[in-house]
Amino acid sequence: MSAPFKLQPLLAVQERRACLAMDEVKLKNGVLRRRESERQAVRAHCGEAQRAFDSEQQGYVDAVVNNLRRAVSANGLAVIARRCELRRARLEELQNLLRAAEAAVAAARTTAAHARRAYMRAHARHEALLILAKKWQLERADRDGRAAEQAAQDLQANALAEVSLR
Repeated sequence: MSAPFKLQPLLAVQERRACLAMDEVKLKNGVLRRRESERQAVRAHCGEAQRAFDSEQQGYVDAVVNNLRRAVSANGLAVIARRCELRRARLEELQNLLRAAEAAVAAARTTAAHARRAYMRAHARHEALLILAKKWQLERADRDGRAAEQAAQDLQANALAEVSLR
């Protein structure tokens, strides 16, 4: 059995490993895209909550200013203050979610990078084996070519020797 044929099972294994590694890269990249999408959604909600909080806070400031000018009930101010506090609490909650989403994106990015590196290693091993098999195949073809050339020269020499003996 020649060397390139001995490499065939190993080539098949390495090709399978490279394919599996690529599948893993695709999976991890999909997870990364989902995490980034989730982060964008949380960011959008956070922006909306910030605008709502700012609006509510401005409403509270306006109510206090109006209270100085005319009589606004203390109960009305308390309701506005409570709504403002609820908006602030919602904003803090969304900011915590955003930090968690950022951490999830970072973790997914790291995992995807590890998967890409594993693929690159598997692919490099597969390519190295392909190059080695091709090199051995070329060497064998060259060796077979030289042997055929030598055999042809021997036949020619034998034919000349027979002709000269007659």
